[in-house]
Amino acid sequence: MNVFKAFVLVIGAAALAGASWFGYKRFFNKPQAKLFRTQKPERRSVYRLVNAEGKLEALGTSKIGPLIQATVKKIFVKEDELIKENQLLAILENDKGGDTDVRQQKALLQKAILLRDYLKLNFNRQESLHKAGQLAQDSFDRITQQYKDAQEEVKRLQASYDKELFIFKQTEVRAPHDGIVLDIPITEGETVSPVVSPPSVICQIAKDLRTMRVTLLVDENRVGDVKAGQQAKISVDTYPYKVWKGIIERVGNFPAIVDQGSQKQFIAYKTIVVIKDDERLLRPGMSAHAKIKAGKSKNVLAVPGYVFQLNTAMLTHVAGQLGFSCKPLDAAKKKELLKQTGQCPTKTLWVVEGKAFIEKAVGVGIDDQAYFEICSGLSENDEVVHDIEQTDEMKALYKKFLGGGL
Repeated sequence: MNVFKAFVLVIGAAALAGASWFGYKRFFNKPQAKLFRTQKPERRSVYRLVNAEGKLEALGTSKIGPLIQATVKKIFVKEDELIKENQLLAILENDKGGDTDVRQQKALLQKAILLRDYLKLNFNRQESLHKAGQLAQDSFDRITQQYKDAQEEVKRLQASYDKELFIFKQTEVRAPHDGIVLDIPITEGETVSPVVSPPSVICQIAKDLRTMRVTLLVDENRVGDVKAGQQAKISVDTYPYKVWKGIIERVGNFPAIVDQGSQKQFIAYKTIVVIKDDERLLRPGMSAHAKIKAGKSKNVLAVPGYVFQLNTAMLTHVAGQLGFSCKPLDAAKKKELLKQTGQCPTKTLWVVEGKAFIEKAVGVGIDDQAYFEICSGLSENDEVVHDIEQTDEMKALYKKFLGGGL
């Protein structure tokens, strides 16, 4: 009986131990995390994107300024007012006393014309007598000279009259085309002049706010990729999730120096894009952010950009934990490869072959900041390392190498 009880107790203890081990494995013991992840290159279309910043302005904007020095007597329009071609915008007042000089010059011109016409009739009569031998040569020469002098006087007075009339007309500032008044930077009583620097502006008019021009500043390092006819996507801070599409009209040749503060500058080139804004959400002067499609490769082998950012020390540590070998490129050869430029510059990444991490040099083509085209050095079957699992030991390494951890 005692033997039987002992046997039962042993069997029960074994069953309890087995159940405990199963429960521990089932509910408490976590499987070892995979220390790295890989992915194969994929085929996709990759765009070359060029980022640029700029400003919006209304297409067909006119700055209306004075052609004479004068005082602003009266302004007849307001900002944001719709106007018609030839509409009176403002009246200027100069020191000419209104149209007095115009009327005086007109009277002198009319008097000169009457004298010229009289002398012309007299010249015609005297010419007939001279031809008939009934008028001496010196008398005919005197009459001829009087007529020529009268003709010259009419020309001189006509020029004076035209000048005075032009000056008088400049006291009336009129719209050169239909549009909307964007800005009136002057006030009544203010003196304006065309010879100051910068020239005075009476008002600024836009033909149509539904068509906007974007003046972008493209960095000199990327301007070689940008050409007329390429598509650009424009966004503004006011509507960060809305995009306007436009086409590049031209890329300038004259350099602009862009000041970034703290004595930092870069050379850029003006690039013009025209966009439609039928909703009239955009306003002149807004900051514009552009993504320009400067190239496209269809159905090419590509990898995400983060595969080029793996830490070699971390990967070496993972290899040691897994019993893998680690085969980096020769340091001198790698440095030389990374210096190479051209159509397909070189980058390096890591692949897994069996139980080995192997560093490879690959030629890269265009990129859209997320994916890079692979030109050479990689096949569709390669397993590219793209992530390293962070363990407690890895955290210690991060702290050692990076001064903290992730």
